[in-house]
Amino acid sequence: MNHVAFYRKYRPSKFSDVIGQEHVNKTLKNIIKNNSIANAYIFAGPKGIGKTTIAKIFAKAVNCTEPHDGDCCDTCSNCMSINNHTAIDIMELDAASNNGVDDIRNINNNTKYLPSQLKKKVYIIDEAHMLTTAAWNALLKTIEEAPEYVIFIFATTEMHKIPATIISRCMYFTFNKFSQAQLEETILNVTKNENIKISQDALHKLANLASGHARDVLSMLEQLAMLTNNDITSDDINKVFGLVDIQNKINFINQIISGNVNDSLNTLNDFYQSGVNLEILCSDLFTIVLDKIIYSQTNNISILKALDESTVDQIDLSINKLFKVAKVFEEKSAGMKNASDAKFYFECIILAIIGELIEGETPIAKPIVEKKVAKQTIEVKQEETTKTTKLPDLKDIFSTKEFKQHKPQKEASTNKDALNVENVFYAATNSFNKANLQKGQEYLKQIMDDHDPVLQYVKSAIKPIIVGNDAMVLLYEDPIDAELLNNNLNNNQFHEKINKLLHKHMYLIGLTNSQVKNISDIYLSNRKEVVLPKYESKTNLLDLFDSTIKN
Repeated sequence: MNHVAFYRKYRPSKFSDVIGQEHVNKTLKNIIKNNSIANAYIFAGPKGIGKTTIAKIFAKAVNCTEPHDGDCCDTCSNCMSINNHTAIDIMELDAASNNGVDDIRNINNNTKYLPSQLKKKVYIIDEAHMLTTAAWNALLKTIEEAPEYVIFIFATTEMHKIPATIISRCMYFTFNKFSQAQLEETILNVTKNENIKISQDALHKLANLASGHARDVLSMLEQLAMLTNNDITSDDINKVFGLVDIQNKINFINQIISGNVNDSLNTLNDFYQSGVNLEILCSDLFTIVLDKIIYSQTNNISILKALDESTVDQIDLSINKLFKVAKVFEEKSAGMKNASDAKFYFECIILAIIGELIEGETPIAKPIVEKKVAKQTIEVKQEETTKTTKLPDLKDIFSTKEFKQHKPQKEASTNKDALNVENVFYAATNSFNKANLQKGQEYLKQIMDDHDPVLQYVKSAIKPIIVGNDAMVLLYEDPIDAELLNNNLNNNQFHEKINKLLHKHMYLIGLTNSQVKNISDIYLSNRKEVVLPKYESKTNLLDLFDSTIKN
């Protein structure tokens, strides 16, 4: 016997078998009981929620010889012929591939003839929004003056694409997504019949993953059953569909809201390397943040989607900051689906969130690379940085008596510890002069003129403000743009590109207007010589760089 997919095997055959869509079922049954059958119907709603299934049930019910309370008997000869796909008076058309005028003309010609077997001819046109304008125009007159033995049912996921002239001539129904409880009921019914074991956690997770689509949940259930030999756990779902457990997601959120850029990006990379679906992960994090907001305002666990009693208090953030995080997710997460590089896009979301949380507080939230050399934390005064703000006067920093008399410490660092924002600043400042500043402007222009995407972090800089022999400080308006540049301090690809382009070793960091003043204060109190390491070019940058970013 040929295998039948779960979503076909467990497709409802009568109105009484249908889970959900109560408003549609009740109305259609009353139409049949009262013999008030219209010529045309539109079934609109998301994919996989029963539009075509209910259309077929309705076709059976209007042709059933022994209907009961508006429902088909599913046993008479007419019902059986429809079930067996032998009823030539029930015609299904996929408008995605049959959407032209000629296809509609064939339908118009066929409507002239009486049903050969059943009481009524029923035309079920799936993906109806794909019909061309000319096809709709050809069908318009037939719908309006259809014989009483002809019924049209248009199923669509995009109601807004159906012409208004067609809608006005049809009775239309809006189908809703299935609730979590309805999907879980569907899963339990199938697992019972198929002798499949599924844990309670897996049941909740699978129903949630389906996002209200019954067909999707049955397809995923079948795949899991095949993989696990009919014993499904939560871990199985994570592995198959690239998901992350709730505790790991909460830990990830806490890394982000704490401003820990390094750990956040490393965790994201670990998820990416493990095959996690980043689009789903982003949506899940948004849901968790919304749950925390809802709970903080209602103190009601029962209405939360992702968090429960054991996890809701693990996120500690003020309501104002929670709203900031939610705002970034709401604005940015929709772009994940169309991003050419999902990981890079997710990194930008993380940095945008951190930027929102540290706005007006500490733009360099935590050192990008935590090192022993600079132990003091750079604290930035609350100050808005805009292009109209007066830029720092370098004479105030480098021409003071204190600066000239204060000689750097003699010990020079040559190890990897030299690679942090503070030490690159020290190196640039120690060898700063007007000639270097002029060269820095030429360096920045060379970088701006290059179209390699690996240099995109540099191109939002306003100007170079401190240029040394092997280090350059760029001024930024936005601390997040500066943070993106600073993340490349240990990126070999980035440095190889800079070295090749400028024909010299040059480290770049970005600072905002307010950061320059405050990091300078620390420099004056802890001035030291720093010898930055030289990167040897050992690889071909173009071979390493992901072409998806270039697109």
